[in-house]
Amino acid sequence: MDYNKTSYDKTNTFKCCDSYNSKYEDLQGRYFSVLDALDDPKSSYSSDAYLKLKMNDTGEEVYYKYNKKYEHTFPFLVVGFFEKQKEIFVDQDLLIRPFPKMEGLNQKTTNDITTGEEIEFIKGEYVKCIDITIDEKYYNLSLLLVNAKGQQFLFDLNSRFLNICRIYTKQEAELLSKKFGEGNWQTIRDEEIKVGFTEEMIKVSWGEPDKINRSSYGDQWVYGNQYLYFENGKLKSYN
Repeated sequence: MDYNKTSYDKTNTFKCCDSYNSKYEDLQGRYFSVLDALDDPKSSYSSDAYLKLKMNDTGEEVYYKYNKKYEHTFPFLVVGFFEKQKEIFVDQDLLIRPFPKMEGLNQKTTNDITTGEEIEFIKGEYVKCIDITIDEKYYNLSLLLVNAKGQQFLFDLNSRFLNICRIYTKQEAELLSKKFGEGNWQTIRDEEIKVGFTEEMIKVSWGEPDKINRSSYGDQWVYGNQYLYFENGKLKSYN
């Protein structure tokens, strides 16, 4: 395969051809080594890029075309990343902040993988990670957790990396408690805020704001229809 050729060239498609697409069933589940990351050779302004890959089992080289704006949609699982996450989380006590229930919306529940019973999260309670699983369809990672009741359930590891982090190791939680003070940390842990919080404390609790309006007398942070007002880096008031 040649990344200088168009993807509409059937001679440049892996095991052609299904509407000019590669036979993805022959690619799924295989291991690749990344040889290079290349910009689009046809245009310096293009948002397209390519990963040059080598199949570990056959040695064949292929190119994966993607849009740099959407790297998060890669259909790959990096083996080193997976192994690193196992090292970080397995056999560790974790603090989980479940997604808040929004009135009027369908709620995604967390259920015991054996009984189907809905998991009740208790604020401040630690759970233990016993493994990390890989979704067979999308290759997403989830933590396999067990609580004090012995209930086992899955929690999406990607929620660790969203705007509001929902998974903390015990060590991380203890460091934040020491840094912010136990009372403030309990408030932050529950995704609440209060006057006097620093900008960092607000971000840990609520994530990055949708918008920041700056002025000479202070900043206004916007979260949906809520407005937070800061003076000298601390929360002065909010609606």
